[in-house]
Amino acid sequence: MINNWVIIKQKSVKGIVEYSVSNDVAGKRTFSHDFKTLSEAKECLKSMEFLDARKKSSERLRESMI
Repeated sequence: MINNWVIIKQKSVKGIVEYSVSNDVAGKRTFSHDFKTLSEAKECLKSMEFLDARKKSSERLRESMI
């Protein structure tokens, strides 16, 4: 399954701003990575999108071989 990765800005219970890279919006997400800075979250987002693109490409290749 290919995810719809997004960055969500939120505040912790201590009032600290945090960023989550999640596979969907709040309420629909099943997986997330938490970061203290937006730049770290953006780096993770790029990695997750790259991995999903590779997975999608592999799935297409596998289907064409059937």
